[in-house]
Amino acid sequence: MDVDARIEQLSDQVERVGENLRDLDDYTARRLLGSSRLSGITARVWQEAEVDLAALWQEYVALVDHVAALTRLRGHRPRPARHAQIQLESMLDGSTVIVAGPPLDPMARSLVGAVAPSTAHHSDDLLRQMSATFDRIGGLVSRVDEVWSETIPRGAAELQALTDVAAAAAAAQVRVPNTAKRVRDQLETLVQLGRDDPLALDLTVAEKTITDAGAERNALIAAIQVRHNADDLAHTVRVAIAEAGRAIEAAHTTIHAVAPKIDSSIDSVELGPLIRELKVLIMDLDQIMDRASSDWGSTGRRLAELEKRALGISSAASHTAATVLKLLDTRDELRGRLTAFQAKAIGLGLAENIGLDQRFQAAVDELYSAPCSLERAEALVSAYRDQLERANREVT
Repeated sequence: MDVDARIEQLSDQVERVGENLRDLDDYTARRLLGSSRLSGITARVWQEAEVDLAALWQEYVALVDHVAALTRLRGHRPRPARHAQIQLESMLDGSTVIVAGPPLDPMARSLVGAVAPSTAHHSDDLLRQMSATFDRIGGLVSRVDEVWSETIPRGAAELQALTDVAAAAAAAQVRVPNTAKRVRDQLETLVQLGRDDPLALDLTVAEKTITDAGAERNALIAAIQVRHNADDLAHTVRVAIAEAGRAIEAAHTTIHAVAPKIDSSIDSVELGPLIRELKVLIMDLDQIMDRASSDWGSTGRRLAELEKRALGISSAASHTAATVLKLLDTRDELRGRLTAFQAKAIGLGLAENIGLDQRFQAAVDELYSAPCSLERAEALVSAYRDQLERANREVT
């Protein structure tokens, strides 16, 4: 490669070095590292990186000066003069890039020594050295950027979300498990560490902690929902208990309304067991709700069982009332049968039959008396029917 091509190549490389250094300098994470109060590993490593970054700029300036010197020496002739050619090749092939070092302490200098020592480098060697330094600083900045722009925002958001849900759980009397409290404390510590000393943060541990916090938050949300469901179910149980009480009261009213009309064992119908069961159910509900905050999941299942019991009491009371009312239906049915048999007797011309009339009157007296004996009334109606059938055969 001739001298002109080598100068052009080096010039292009130096130009790209400048662009990349400026981009790194303007990178958000790099600027934040320069302005933030750091601690621990990050503070130490970044302090060293700032020295290296300053050295990169110093080396870049040396390369710019080197390229400028080559360009001036080359001049504008179509071909360089012989002596210029030799000097250019020497500058390109030798260690002729002079990089000024940091100023020496005054007490470390000799009387005629340089204020800042300088070192000479071959351009290719210097570029390789600078590339390694740039990659190391870039990797450091990228790692910090990942922590600050991704991990910490996610961790902080999850920390706030878990804190809010834990507060909502406490307000809803849902116990916050120790695992949730422990994960929250761990996440808070990691977020603070990531802000102050991002290079000390173990990303694997951070990711696991964030995931665990999300799982604890979701578990608390589910527990709060169970709590609200339990409230709704408790209301449903109270409604069912009230319905059971009304069903027992309706059965009691029905018994007392029917008892004077029907002579049977109706007075022995016992509502006492249902009333006692209802009182126990009410006490059970109070106990369950008093202890609910320790385990809302089991509370929901126990409330569902109470609802079944309350519905069972209502069903039993309603069945009792229906059974009592059926006695009146039976009496009315017997009255209707007796009336039908009488109409048949009249149609057969047996209305004046003394025996039939006596049996009819006996049945009427029983069916329309209070209290009415259904057993006796049914026997009298059956006797009237049988007598009617015999009298009809005799006439025939």
